[in-house]
Amino acid sequence: MTGLRKIGFYLLNAWLAFHVFAIFIAPAGMPPASPLLVDISRVALPYNQALFLNHGYHFFAPDPGASRLVEYEIDRPGDLPIIGRFPTTSIRPRLLYHRYFMLAENVGAFPEAMQAEMFEAYARHFAEQHQADSI
Repeated sequence: MTGLRKIGFYLLNAWLAFHVFAIFIAPAGMPPASPLLVDISRVALPYNQALFLNHGYHFFAPDPGASRLVEYEIDRPGDLPIIGRFPTTSIRPRLLYHRYFMLAENVGAFPEAMQAEMFEAYARHFAEQHQADSI
């Protein structure tokens, strides 16, 4: 029985060491990291994905990339045009801002033809919101 406990002890310690390694290597291996760290992080990737430990660190990585903003201008005959952008930080509650942020951010994930359709839908929405004929 002592041999079995010893094996269990070593297996538990090996798993614990690998678990800690997997937790710390996940964010460290996100580009723009060194190629060595990226390669090492691939060792723990299946483990992190199986246990849902891969928390989308790339979004918060040191270089998350530019965010997308949708800008629009509504022409109003005989009046100043309405110039707007979404999302804006003035949107409250914060969850609504996040929803608009995700709507604007995910446009780039679609093919070009579908992006044009999405922008047309946004234009229809803003035109309706401001009682305008065109945008």
